[in-house]
Amino acid sequence: MERDIRFALYRLSILGLEDIISTLMDILRQAFWIISNPLNVLENLAKQGYLAEIRSLLTHYQKIEQPVEYLKAVTIRAMRFLPKIYAKEWELIVKFGTSLESSVSIAEKLMATETWLYLGHKYNNFKQNDHIKAVKNALDSEPPERLQKNYLLILGQFETKAVEEFQVNRNDPMLVTAKNLALEGNPSDIFDLPEPKIIRQKYYSGQAPNDSDQEAY
Repeated sequence: MERDIRFALYRLSILGLEDIISTLMDILRQAFWIISNPLNVLENLAKQGYLAEIRSLLTHYQKIEQPVEYLKAVTIRAMRFLPKIYAKEWELIVKFGTSLESSVSIAEKLMATETWLYLGHKYNNFKQNDHIKAVKNALDSEPPERLQKNYLLILGQFETKAVEEFQVNRNDPMLVTAKNLALEGNPSDIFDLPEPKIIRQKYYSGQAPNDSDQEAY
């Protein structure tokens, strides 16, 4: 039964989700473990313009008690595929990307900052001074290297001079390259990276809650 649902979702994600959107939303909220690859489902949902549904899912995942960091992360990621976003969505991307709260996972921050980089050139008019300040504060918090890279590139999009304020580990080629690109004002030269397997393995098992004996799909 679950395999049939997955196959149907795959076909409908290509042909269109209009006829099953209500059922799909119920599954994504209440039985998300049925979907083995929610990243693709959410991406197609966004590409077909379901902005309100994407926003609703993110709100839902923030409220439930189950550990759904991966689902929150890929829902944030899906925003980059919406035909258009508005200031409200941009504020969410900034909030997740620069949060210093322990309740926001590294996976969520990575997806939010990568979405910011992906969309930054299109929505430059959404930029606020407090957004740049939030990025600087996040960099000062000594985040993991991949997040440091993203923050430097974001600063390179909007405030190149600010990049000079931050020192990077000269023995880390990724950070050195990111800083150089940011200083040149060409952060888009680093392409959007595919989802790291470690994030998927760590934050999404594909299993039903309290069902450790069930096969993971």
